[in-house]
Amino acid sequence: MSGGDCRVLFCDYDGEFEFAETLSRVGYLVDQIRSDALRQVGVGDHQLFLFTFGNPDSLPKVLKTCEKLKFAELSTPIVLLARAPMGPEFLNHQKTRYAADAYISNPSSEAILLDNLDLVVGCPIPPQLKGPRLFEDLKSQIQELEAELEVLRGKSEQAIKQERDALKPKLKALLEGQKLQFQTESERLQVQLSEVEAKLIDRESKIKELETAQDRHKKKLEDVIAQHDKAQQTLRDFYMAKLKALENEKRELEKKALA
Repeated sequence: MSGGDCRVLFCDYDGEFEFAETLSRVGYLVDQIRSDALRQVGVGDHQLFLFTFGNPDSLPKVLKTCEKLKFAELSTPIVLLARAPMGPEFLNHQKTRYAADAYISNPSSEAILLDNLDLVVGCPIPPQLKGPRLFEDLKSQIQELEAELEVLRGKSEQAIKQERDALKPKLKALLEGQKLQFQTESERLQVQLSEVEAKLIDRESKIKELETAQDRHKKKLEDVIAQHDKAQQTLRDFYMAKLKALENEKRELEKKALA
C-alpha cells in the first residue's frame, strides 16, 4: 500500500494527540478520536489503527482494545505508541497471541514514528526524501572530513613544535658567535627550514581543500533539507486539496440524490 492512500484512525487515550500534526504534514489522512468514540468507527474505513497514550494507567485499556480487534480477525494493522516510558508489560505484549503489528515506546523523535509506520503501511514521502536515511551518507562524509582535518591539524602542530625544538639549540649556537664554525650547519638548517615550510604549506593547502569540501557537503545537506521541507509542504497541500475536492464532490452527489 502507498502511504499516500492511507487513512489513519488516531485514537489518543489521553487526548494529547501528539504527532497527529506530523502525520498530516507528511500526507497521511488522520482522523482523531478519543477512546470512548471507538464504537462509532466503521470497519474498513481506515488502513491503520494508531492507539497512543502517555499515562501508564491507560496501558491495560489499550492492550485490551488491541486484543479485542485482533480476536475479531480484522485485517487493519494496529500500531501501539507509548509516549512515555512503560514497564515490561508493554513490549512483552508483542509476544502474545493477539499482539499488535508494531510497538513504539517513548520515541525520541518524529522520525522513529514515521519509520515504523513506513514499515507497516508505507509512507507518502518519496523514498529519496525519507527521514534520517536521507542524510546518513552526507553526515558520514562530513564526519570523515572533520576527523581527517583534526588529524592533519594535530600532525601539523606537532611537526612544527618538533622542528622548532630541534632547531633551537643549533640556532642558539649560531647566535652566540659560532657562525663560522657552523656555517655549513647553518646552510643545512636553512635547507631543512625551507623543506619544513614547504611541507607546512602543503598541509595547509590540504586542510583548506578539506574545509572547502566540508562546506560544500554542508551546503548540499542544507539544500536537501530545504527540498525535503518543500516536498513535504507540497504533498500536504496536494492531498488536502484532493480531500477537499472529494468532499465537495460527495456533497454535490448527495444533493443530487436528495433532489
